[in-house]
Amino acid sequence: MFRHGADLPRNAAVVFEVISWITVAVCLLAGLVFASQGGPGVIVGITVVLSGFVSAALFRAIAIAMRWMAAMYELASRGFEPEESLERPHRRAA
Repeated sequence: MFRHGADLPRNAAVVFEVISWITVAVCLLAGLVFASQGGPGVIVGITVVLSGFVSAALFRAIAIAMRWMAAMYELASRGFEPEESLERPHRRAA
């Protein structure tokens, strides 16, 4: 199905980025609709917009994590082992 194991997390990252942009757009539109009502609708509109930004930030964080996971999978498939690379030279000599 997938040529490489890192394709799935990379594709998921794209999906989560699209979801974040859709969330921002929908919340901005909803905030404008509420704010146009006047009175307490302005406060509700601001709350909706701020909530949308927080939700979009969370979706972006998931997308970044998915891209990081894809990069780590690619490194692991090439034989990179982080434990060995983090060891200090004096520990190897001992």
